[in-house]
Amino acid sequence: MATFNVTVNLDWLDEEENLDGRLRDEILSGIVAKVGTNITNSLESEARKLLDAKMASLENEISEKLNAMMQEFFDTPKDITDRWGDVVKRGVTVREQLKESCAQYLDQKVDSSGKPASGYGSCKTRLEYILDKAVNHDMEYAIKRATTEVTDNIKKKITEEVKRQIGEKLADVIGLDSMMGNKK
Repeated sequence: MATFNVTVNLDWLDEEENLDGRLRDEILSGIVAKVGTNITNSLESEARKLLDAKMASLENEISEKLNAMMQEFFDTPKDITDRWGDVVKRGVTVREQLKESCAQYLDQKVDSSGKPASGYGSCKTRLEYILDKAVNHDMEYAIKRATTEVTDNIKKKITEEVKRQIGEKLADVIGLDSMMGNKK
């Protein structure tokens, strides 16, 4: 059995009202408010669950339709026209056109700064330029790091040797061996 706490405000009663009627009305309105709140919360929770499930289903369906549309877009043969509308190629897919465009871009001859070459001088393909630049950058970094490391090690060794030799000379000058009782 459900238990309810009901607060009844009896500051005044109309002359026509009796205490039993007023109590009954207050209890009923409290019960209705409590039950209404519980039903509303329950309905909101169920509605939220249903909405979330429907949204997930819609997102999945939209994703599948978009994937199908993109697949169709990339794989459906189309005619390629020039700027005047004349057909240049027939039955070419977007996928094939992208491959061809990428190949042309990477095979394009470029100058030493990576810009399209205007003449027939020393040119290389853009792919060769990109690879050479990446390799040269990595090599320069490795050479700088190795040079710095070797230079630092040489400086350290020279400094240690100079300190050792200065220490020995200073010990000879002040006669440290004879003070310590060591005779050569």
